[in-house]
Amino acid sequence: MSNNFITPKKIGRGAILLFTLIALVFSFSYFNNPSTIALEKEQRSLEQKIENRKARKDYFINMLRDPKTNKIPESYRLKELDFARDIDQKYKSSGSTLLNWQEAGPNVVGGRTRAVVLDISDPTGNTVLAGAASGGVWKSTDGGNSWVMKSDPNKNLSVTTIAQDPINTNIWYYGAGEFDNNTASGRLSAATYYGTGVWRSIDSGETWVNVTADMHGVGDDSWNSPYDYISKIMVSARNSHVFIATNGFGFFRSNNGTTFTNIFSTDNEHRYLDFDIDSQGNILLVASENSATSGALTTMPGIYYSSDNGTTWADKTPSIFTANHSRSIVEFAPSSENLAYIFTHTGQKKASVAEPSETVEKLSLIKMDVLSGRAVDLSANIPEFDSYRGTAQTQGDYNMALAVSPTDTNLVILGGVSLFRSTDGFSKALNSSDWIGGYNTDNHHPDNHALFFDPNNPNTLWSAHDGGVSVTNNISSTPSNTTVEWLAKNNGYNVTQFFTIAISRKNGDTRIVGGTQDNGSPYFRLNDANEVINDISTGDGSFAYIGAEYMYVSSQEGHLLRVGYYQNTGEPLNPYGNKYQEHDWSYIYPSEATNKLFIHPFAVDPSNENTIIYPDGNALWRTTAAGSIDDWLEDGDDTYWTKLNFSAGAGYTITALSFTENAPKSRLYFAASSNSLSPRIYYLDNGGTTPTNISIPGADAGVQVNDIAINPLNGNELIVIIANYNTVGTYYSNNAGATWTAIEGNLMGDENNLGPSIRSAEIIEGLNKTVYVLGTSTGVYSTTTLDGNNTIWTKESPDVIGSAVAGAMDYRSSDHTLIVGTHGRGAFIATAGSIVANEEGTRISERPNSFELAQNYPNPFNPSTNIQFNLPNSAKVSINVFDINGRKISTLLNNSSRSAGQHNVTFDAGNLATGVYLYRINAISESGKSFVQSKKMTLIK
Repeated sequence: MSNNFITPKKIGRGAILLFTLIALVFSFSYFNNPSTIALEKEQRSLEQKIENRKARKDYFINMLRDPKTNKIPESYRLKELDFARDIDQKYKSSGSTLLNWQEAGPNVVGGRTRAVVLDISDPTGNTVLAGAASGGVWKSTDGGNSWVMKSDPNKNLSVTTIAQDPINTNIWYYGAGEFDNNTASGRLSAATYYGTGVWRSIDSGETWVNVTADMHGVGDDSWNSPYDYISKIMVSARNSHVFIATNGFGFFRSNNGTTFTNIFSTDNEHRYLDFDIDSQGNILLVASENSATSGALTTMPGIYYSSDNGTTWADKTPSIFTANHSRSIVEFAPSSENLAYIFTHTGQKKASVAEPSETVEKLSLIKMDVLSGRAVDLSANIPEFDSYRGTAQTQGDYNMALAVSPTDTNLVILGGVSLFRSTDGFSKALNSSDWIGGYNTDNHHPDNHALFFDPNNPNTLWSAHDGGVSVTNNISSTPSNTTVEWLAKNNGYNVTQFFTIAISRKNGDTRIVGGTQDNGSPYFRLNDANEVINDISTGDGSFAYIGAEYMYVSSQEGHLLRVGYYQNTGEPLNPYGNKYQEHDWSYIYPSEATNKLFIHPFAVDPSNENTIIYPDGNALWRTTAAGSIDDWLEDGDDTYWTKLNFSAGAGYTITALSFTENAPKSRLYFAASSNSLSPRIYYLDNGGTTPTNISIPGADAGVQVNDIAINPLNGNELIVIIANYNTVGTYYSNNAGATWTAIEGNLMGDENNLGPSIRSAEIIEGLNKTVYVLGTSTGVYSTTTLDGNNTIWTKESPDVIGSAVAGAMDYRSSDHTLIVGTHGRGAFIATAGSIVANEEGTRISERPNSFELAQNYPNPFNPSTNIQFNLPNSAKVSINVFDINGRKISTLLNNSSRSAGQHNVTFDAGNLATGVYLYRINAISESGKSFVQSKKMTLIK
């Protein structure tokens, strides 16, 4: 396929010459315009955004529900973490873990972030704490240019709110537990995601202790504690008292930061509460009209004010306040603290002003004087530039943010799907405000959750959203109707939520791509110091494959995209814009296929990458000419696909499929799942039309097969993964499914002792012992000995990956490289190339006794070389390359977390001249021990 649009291969089959000429002109003018293509990408996701949230929820329900109850178990996250902790203690390895792990990134793509707060004790504004929805607490001391995770990776990583004590500034708090919409394990409203209460730090966010861990109800199996869901924490500047707003239990105060008393509302009274505290300790609180569980009206809805530390409350609800109000957020104006703004999701709909045929959320915005009670209704001025993308729509209160300038009561920032600024307090006509963030904005992702003005520099505003963290340094100085410049601050903030992950089949290839929640399909290279955001798909990314000639990625509901490569670098020619200004792409899914899953699988035959299998409910489509499908198709192909004469049966959906690589080649294994019947497993040999049924006897009814892992050297050895809770989730066969053995072993729990959800598997061959690896909802586990139900699985990388949800894996046998995509902690990569098992098959590879930087190999080199280093303990590692005059020319690692063991990085000097260069390591262990060493290497061209 050509990499230049001027000479396309085909434009439409059977078209007449005139149509071809017209299409050529159109393709050159339209598709070579990156901004036009980017706009098309955004529009596609906008039209499906709300619908996709429901589809995403249904997808996770089917994957995770207990087949016996048809529900995802209550409080399952806490239960499975307790289970994992017990296993880790019982089967903890005396040496290092089996594989050598490192964070892979993506280093410039964040993830859903609920909190961002500046350290007020740092006058430079460079110390920042951020909290990810499923990635924990992170800290930056250089203005967000780099980040370090401060949460325990084996604890609950849901962070909803962060606060600093304004008096004792080294004391911080955070809260956990999202009442709605957390997807780290398929929660949404499918299963509540209980938090673990209030966490406290007394060393400026370096370490954290759960101060509510021993209180009644925290961590059990029902919503019976105020610490299950904490939506906001603040600390009073009057007396360091800590206040927390909870879902369903009320408003609590602590005089000592460890014990809390309810000072407003009662159990089950208010579904939502929000509040703000001014510099004198006065509190303004807004309570929803709906109760916690039933949705019935409460007895104390409205707006309340307290000037005595929450001891007494005055009802300040103005008559103009909306009659319907669920979730609200409130902010004082810091420069005139009698003024406040309140932004409310009413739960109602109205006709769109921009597009009258469309309906949008009916939202409320009021400004009030809390002392006099006077208020003005600003709701008619809530931005509505178009019916969805350019409004403050909240997706049913999913994303709401509000901030008022520290120095100007009229400079107000309002956030929903997009972000808007008003310099007149939204007092003027509709759309007199500025659209400054979210859609149609560089370096600022849609779906806003938190805003924070720098109190020492009111021109600086920090923003937390579904794409991570952004900052602008001209929020107040930029004139109205001009662009607000944003900087993305996600370098090393590895909280991306992966659904799937893929690496190239080529030995040593550093290219990585994966499907993520709401961040499309990020493409990046391992250890790329010049990484830039490169989203290959759109919306929610799905499955992916990096082939020799093409990259295949998909987005929600099966939109399969074929992308070519730039001939000189192998970089994908992203249809939504790339630095080469060339576009080689086509949506190639079978246009007649229906019954698509939200995260819809497909399989590419690694022995013949023109062959792709694509499910259609209980049926299959096949193409053997994927590279010949027309360029630039937007709605799929109807010519090169054939629907196989096969059905898995009524009520079944094909949910997993994988090709073999060797012995035999090109065999397809696939699984069909049902909500009421046992799963069916099949294989289809190369080019065949009649599958062989190899279903697992005794597999539970109603479960979903999530993955099929195959030994790359032996296509008869495979593992089938079932992700549902409270069921046997891991089956093994070494004879192509003629017989099956359950191998979940010590990972198998029960209703009272819930084990993890098993999500993925890989078989690492070619060593003295075959290594079996599982990705689970509590991290990565491995073994070299399968023993049926007695199999012992040991956690990999407990100090780095920890108990992150390891939802997807991909393995390359040519150099024993394994990658894991987690849902909330980004991607991790490992190599097993130097591992040798002992005769007993126990843990292999000794932990290094000391720090060591090895001589690069080969040396001299051209153009790339390998640099190995050893760590006796986990550490933060930086590796830089300098020329002979001491000028830094490349950063290979930048304060990156690495576990104990042997590690490797690759240095590519393709753009450098012959000469002698220096490489230097700087490693700092968790105990503070540092190691610095330099060595020389020679490039000869």
